[in-house]
Amino acid sequence: MAIITPYDNKIGIWHHQGQRVAARTIDEFAQALRRLAPAVTQVFVKTSDGSDWMSRYDNKAALHISGPDAIRRWVVTLQKYGLEFHAWCVPRGLDIEGEARVITQACSVPGVRSMVLDVEPYQGFYAGPRESVRPLMMRIHSALPGAYHIGMTVDPRSNHYAQIWPDEWFPFVNSVHLQLYWGTFGVSPETVLANGYRTWGGFGRPLFPLFGAHGVPAAEVERARQTAVSVHRVAGMSWWVLGQITTQEFEPINRHLDGAPGQQPPDMVGNAVTYGASRVVQPGDPGYVSGVFAGAEPNTGRFGAYPGYMGRPGNYHATNDHVANVWARWDPQIRQSGWYRIEAFVPNLHATAGRARYKLHGVGNIPGEIIISVPQAHYNNEWATLGTFYINAAAQQPGVVYLNDWTFEPGLELAFDALRWRPVVQPGALQVMSDVSGTAREIFQRGKALGNRANVFSRVGDSITASPYFLTPIGQAQFDLGAFRIELEPVVGHYLGENARAGNSFLNPSLAAGNGWGADRPLQPGYAYTQICGNEAPLVCEYKRVRPAVALIMIGTNDSGGVAPEVYTANLRRIVEISIEMGVIPVLSTIPPKLTDAWNAARVTEWNNIIRSMARQFEIPLWDYWHALQTLPNQGISSDGIHPSAPPDGFTAR
Repeated sequence: MAIITPYDNKIGIWHHQGQRVAARTIDEFAQALRRLAPAVTQVFVKTSDGSDWMSRYDNKAALHISGPDAIRRWVVTLQKYGLEFHAWCVPRGLDIEGEARVITQACSVPGVRSMVLDVEPYQGFYAGPRESVRPLMMRIHSALPGAYHIGMTVDPRSNHYAQIWPDEWFPFVNSVHLQLYWGTFGVSPETVLANGYRTWGGFGRPLFPLFGAHGVPAAEVERARQTAVSVHRVAGMSWWVLGQITTQEFEPINRHLDGAPGQQPPDMVGNAVTYGASRVVQPGDPGYVSGVFAGAEPNTGRFGAYPGYMGRPGNYHATNDHVANVWARWDPQIRQSGWYRIEAFVPNLHATAGRARYKLHGVGNIPGEIIISVPQAHYNNEWATLGTFYINAAAQQPGVVYLNDWTFEPGLELAFDALRWRPVVQPGALQVMSDVSGTAREIFQRGKALGNRANVFSRVGDSITASPYFLTPIGQAQFDLGAFRIELEPVVGHYLGENARAGNSFLNPSLAAGNGWGADRPLQPGYAYTQICGNEAPLVCEYKRVRPAVALIMIGTNDSGGVAPEVYTANLRRIVEISIEMGVIPVLSTIPPKLTDAWNAARVTEWNNIIRSMARQFEIPLWDYWHALQTLPNQGISSDGIHPSAPPDGFTAR
């Protein structure tokens, strides 16, 4: 039976001592690694030597390992950058109790994915007699779950094989990492691989190449990777060692198993980025499905419930160390390819698992799934980063995530709560969907069948939309279209001739707009205009009374003053969804600048990125009003710093 390992389909890199790298903090360490080798997703960090924590041999306090708390800092920080923490150590066999204690303490920190023992027949490595191996390993195994992965790394040259007593280690290790340093050994990459696999091929455990990347030609690095994959069918590989590999030497090792270069996530290398409208899926949403595997163990087919994200019900289940019993699926319905930061909400209840295994689909050209390990136990009502990935909207399951109860840990609890996809907004100028998409045409045809009128539009928004300066002068025939007369006169004429409800579309006062409104107000039943709408939500009332084909939606200025981005996003999404359901094409508008202070200006930028992203997600038109104002005096804003300005004569349709 094949052994599942945490190294399958992954690229790793090894770290020895903090004093050997330039980074001053773990954040700088992770940012540099993501910038130089984004294909790498695993970091092997040395935690102990003999019975000593590595802090005894490492003088950089911000990076050294002094015990479980330091390991925990590493795990949580690397997780922010989509990197896994794997421990490695040098057992000496001289202090059985002391060495077993530090090794098991390291392995017991949630999020430590594996422990690799460096066993070599040299001074400074294992010095105990053959008879010491089993007592050491029995103590380690008795303190850890049976499914915990322990690997071993060795000098694979044939003359060293018997010197480390492989048969003594065999019952206790799950994989072997072969130190294939062809440059040091003075042979070719093909030869070092052939010799290593010939020597250890009969050991009965998965073998993984650990290559030396420093001081060897880039062409040889590529030959090593290709030979490992094509000839020896490796499931993963890693590289030795940070602090020696130069900047130029990272380029040839920045390759996935299939040879594709790793792409640099735009938000994980210290760059300032902005995010668009989040897509949140949680239990109870249409995009969330859960179930039970056929043949599940007795009494394992039920989820527990608790108050989850935003007070909505969350699910939880006991973890399992040998089989999967239940599963859940989150589908964000991604329609636009691009970079997405994916996060999982982890509650402060029922989340004690150290290795929740989220399985992501639809990443770039990668077939199948990517397994992302998250230590839920380290989070408390927080969003845990799964990573930033390029999601291919044309893939079979773009951005879809699965999770089951098989974490290789017994007796813990695993939370199944909200997942969030945050699109990374790339820098650019005007962001407008100026063409009529197939989606917009479909919405129009649906609306036509429902009785919506092609020459009527509605307005949805706040005081800016409700203002008599907004579009009203056009309805009064007080406009001057200037150089755009030929293009725009037919548009104006199209909407002037039909009565919307109380006048043509330009004049008609909207039932879905009001002073001081946030994005929640159009959705609140019985909120306003009850003499017309009764207990209907203003948005629904407007659409029922007016029967428009199009809605101009500009709302968010008031929300940006203090509402949580997730709340605004959810409300705006609901406005868009109701519009589409009722056959009305939603035309989203960015909000105008706020010239009050830096905080408000930054919030406007964040809000407009949400709006732009929402338009891309739903493939609906975007009107970049904010961009259009940038070249005007005072950016088109009045003295209050918030509302658009108007000329003294009120002639705003010039």
